[in-house]
Amino acid sequence: MKILGLTIFAIITFCGISFLNDKSSFSNWEIRNTSQTISWAKFEWTNEELGGKHFEKTAMFIPCKIDGIANPVTFQFDLGSDLTGVYENTCKSFYKQTPELEQKIKRFKSVFQFWNNKKCFKNLSIQFGNYSASNKNAFVFEDYGDKVEIKNAKDTIHIGTIGADIF
Repeated sequence: MKILGLTIFAIITFCGISFLNDKSSFSNWEIRNTSQTISWAKFEWTNEELGGKHFEKTAMFIPCKIDGIANPVTFQFDLGSDLTGVYENTCKSFYKQTPELEQKIKRFKSVFQFWNNKKCFKNLSIQFGNYSASNKNAFVFEDYGDKVEIKNAKDTIHIGTIGADIF
């Protein structure tokens, strides 16, 4: 009886820990090439001032389009990030002009909801170059990014990170 109890305890503990750390739910990207040829996605270098000193080419931004958002957006290309996702604070900038966007950001539902209580962007579709990437539950970097004032639909807004999970 003790062995059965310990076995059940071990299974529940292992499952709980794996769900606690499991990011695979957010890594289910479907990638499509919208052309018959393989092509490079356009990118732009950004410059930053760090510690009062100017540095060139500190990050690569990829110009993208997100279904449901009129503005062009950029994602930082960051292979140091294991997840692709959008910045919650920046997404809030679009709520006034695109109220349905607020309904797309939800708490991720899982069997272990009390552990895996992360936010996700429902049915996110990103287009860049000749490629389209979509995910039913894309990761949301909670309380991250800048809330920006969107003056017109031509303003380019930096909204997220493209990580290693897409590549």
